[in-house]
Amino acid sequence: MKPNLGRTLTQKISRSAAVLAVTLFATLTAALPALAQTETILYNFCSVGGNACTDGGGPDAGGPIMDSAGNVYGTTYGGGAIGDGTVYKLAPDGTETVLYSFGQTGNDGRGPFSPVVMDSKGNLYGTTSEGGEGGAGTVFKITPAGREKVLYSFCGAPSCTDGNLPYGGVILDKQGNLYGTTYYGGANKMGTVFKLTPSGTETVLHSFGSGNDGSYPEVGLIMDARGNLYGVASKGGDLNFCQGAGCGAVFEVSPSGTETVLYSFCSSAAAVCADGQYPRGQLLLDKQGNLYGTTYNGGKDGVGTVFRLSPGGTETIIHSFVNATTDGQYPNGGVVMDSQRNLYGVTNQGGTYSQYGAVYEINDKGKETLLHSFDDNGVDGTYPQGNLLMDSSGNLYGTTSTGGTGSNSEFNGVLYKITP
Repeated sequence: MKPNLGRTLTQKISRSAAVLAVTLFATLTAALPALAQTETILYNFCSVGGNACTDGGGPDAGGPIMDSAGNVYGTTYGGGAIGDGTVYKLAPDGTETVLYSFGQTGNDGRGPFSPVVMDSKGNLYGTTSEGGEGGAGTVFKITPAGREKVLYSFCGAPSCTDGNLPYGGVILDKQGNLYGTTYYGGANKMGTVFKLTPSGTETVLHSFGSGNDGSYPEVGLIMDARGNLYGVASKGGDLNFCQGAGCGAVFEVSPSGTETVLYSFCSSAAAVCADGQYPRGQLLLDKQGNLYGTTYNGGKDGVGTVFRLSPGGTETIIHSFVNATTDGQYPNGGVVMDSQRNLYGVTNQGGTYSQYGAVYEINDKGKETLLHSFDDNGVDGTYPQGNLLMDSSGNLYGTTSTGGTGSNSEFNGVLYKITP
């Protein structure tokens, strides 16, 4: 069963054959909070090549990153020279460059859903959800000149245990090792946490599906100073709930591969999972060791939550989204935090226009404000997803999976900026 990544992502996955690192965290947390906001469309995808969308279409579900010169980088699920997705660069002057179009060779990967991460030399690393030698996704490297190298191809055969279908991105440690998750595969066919060395050796640190350990992780990981990895599994955890499949979990994996479930969602017999259900946003770790994240469902009205998990495992609901035009619904990305400890994120649906999504702020007192609601005319984008990027001036950057003025209704979308 394929993951439900929000309305538009589900549609994209069903059309396919299958469906920020901690180093960025310091940049994200250095900014001031946004107050009065203006949305600016920085780029409309599928503006080149007509329906072919040679400039890319359907930006990634992970969110953009930015270098020190103000260039923004990300992936698109569709479009490009072949139609199998792109890695793009957007300069501060609005010039978009496709650094690489997937599908140029038989094994270079297809359909990236993930964000990219950059090393000190400007190389970009990420994953594709499909393609590669095994047809089950890849880990890739793109040089600043746009040359791609497949670092690892996941095996799609039933006998393979290395994982397959990586929907989340990768993170990079100081030694050049990459870490990520796969949605399927592993010893129990319910997903993995993997490590990939610079020489291309892959190790499965944990295979999900052994009892209550979680299953089917959809997003990437974060790492603390000791090398421990943290993430969320969209299902699994306490198997007494959510029809025996579990409602999701927050987990930790040690450098040696020992997994610990830090929290299982919906751990009560109540009909409504007030503590959240089905997490699918990348976690955020603060200096005190608290983890912050979102759940796509659950909460007061069943349309999602923002939560905090203490180092001792105590969960607190910071905000429970409500089914009203005064709020967003169904957050399918994580949160970023500014220096005042305000949190920012997006919801895939809801907002003033009921269904097209919103950008929200939650202050350190727990009060939520909608900073922007995406319009029903679609010009400013529809159905935002993934993590926001915050620059040193408090500007927020994100993507929508559809909308904008692009020429292809399936694979357009926008890159936008919210100015304080």
